[in-house]
Amino acid sequence: MILPEELQQLQEERSRIEDDMSVLKEQQRKLEEKAKDLEIRIMEELKCRNAETRNAISHLESTIGFLERKLEQITQKPAQDEKREETASEKCSSEVPSVAPEVNPELTEGSLQEYAAAPVSPTISQRLLKKLTRN
Repeated sequence: MILPEELQQLQEERSRIEDDMSVLKEQQRKLEEKAKDLEIRIMEELKCRNAETRNAISHLESTIGFLERKLEQITQKPAQDEKREETASEKCSSEVPSVAPEVNPELTEGSLQEYAAAPVSPTISQRLLKKLTRN
């Protein structure tokens, strides 16, 4: 038979255990909330970094497009100049003195500022996207 004193001690012990359980559940809830908040902050930071990387890629694509157009202009111009020189040398019997090539004003440092504004070739974008998605 349980004495009233023993019963009271057992009830007090049970009450302490229940209080401890409530404290532990509250601590667990707070920690779960903190974990959730940290996950959200990590996702926001990753989104921000992804946006920065996308901007950098876009700028590089613009730069590449600009440089490809310049290269195309440069490679086409000498071919046209060579054809003109060949026809001119055939027509002229006398020797033509060699002249130093003129500097193309489009290739100055000021034209570097056009990189960001240069339209991007869709094929360049597709190639870069494929490279990025492979990694």
